Order: sequence, then structure tokens, then C-alpha cells
Amino acid sequence: MTNPRTIRGAVLNTMGAEPPYADSRPITIDELDLTGPGPGELLVRIEAAGLCHSDLSVVNGSRPRPLPMLLGHEAAGIVEAVGPGVQSVRVGQRVVMTFLPRCGECAACKTEGRLPCSAGSASNAEGTLLTGTRHLERGGEPVAHHLGVSGFATHAVVDERSIVPVGDDVPPTVAALLGCERIPSMSASGMSRLYASATVLKPAAIPSTSRV
Repeated sequence: MTNPRTIRGAVLNTMGAEPPYADSRPITIDELDLTGPGPGELLVRIEAAGLCHSDLSVVNGSRPRPLPMLLGHEAAGIVEAVGPGVQSVRVGQRVVMTFLPRCGECAACKTEGRLPCSAGSASNAEGTLLTGTRHLERGGEPVAHHLGVSGFATHAVVDERSIVPVGDDVPPTVAALLGCERIPSMSASGMSRLYASATVLKPAAIPSTSRV
């Protein structure tokens, strides 16, 4: 891992706070230290991120996770650096983050997508990347990753198995939203074909609140 860089992101400090959250303020926008990618990992500059029910489920406490946690998992961005061994993407390429990576080795991964990856589910619950690593600190205190992504930030370090590369013709505002719905089982070419035929997900139809 390389020396940390300073990023900004939305950190959840308390679960189960009383709504409205504008008053109880369980989330703060903070500066954090983000260490660079290790083996099999990459650094992504976040272009767009969507707010999903899975984020809100952590905020309201119905899906407990370790705190503090940098939220966001429905995101897309540009690869700025890759760690040793990364082969599926290159610097400068747009990628979509997936909320549940697959190790490809466990019994669940051998069910052709019918069951979620056991290792991916465990790392998501623990607030780490798929290999068990963490890259986030705030004032010297470790900060957990959300679903292996933590996309409500300027940058993220993710496992190579948590991303899918897409073409430049897929706008980031579209790619980010698809990251939590269809992209875990879709190829990059399939993503491009889906966008070419879509009308409901054109960028003009996406609310500005879905962006970081």
C-alpha cells in the first residue's frame, strides 16, 4: 500500500438516529486518509453515486454494520491507479462498483449466481474489502468500508472483483445506478447494449440528488 491521500466522504457515526436526519445528523462530511491500492486492488475517482435503500438500512439500524463507516455502494468512476496483479482494467477506464464481490472459490460461487458469495457476504458484514483489508482512517481511527465500495466520497480503493469495466459511452450517472441492480451479472458489452436501448435512465431523468 502507498502513502495515504486525503479524501472527503460521508461517514455514518451513529445507527438508529431519529429522523429527520437533517436534525439528528448521524452522518458527517469529513476528511479521511485513504491508503493506495494493494495487490488485486485499484483506486477509483468517483464520478457519480446513487442513494440506495441498502444505505438507508444501515443508517436506520435495520442492517447493523461496524461504525464509523464511509457509506455508498452504488457508484461509478475512473480508475486512477492499480495495484500489483490487476489485469481486468487499466488506468483511465470507467468502472462500475458492485455491492457483492465474488471470490470464485467458495461453494456459493459455484452455483452460477444463485447464491451470494460466502466470502463477499462476510467481508461486507465486517466492513472490509474482499481480502479483509481496510484503507480508511479518520484522525487515526479506522473507518469501515460499505459493501466493499464506500462510494460517497471523492475516491475509493476497491477489490478488482468489486468492479466491472464499462465503455465511455455509458454515462457515469447511468452506470452508478445500474451498479446495484443488473451489473453483478452483466458483462461490459451487455451494459452498453442496455444503455443503448434504455429510455428511462437517460441522464436528464436522474435527480441531481443521486450524485455525490
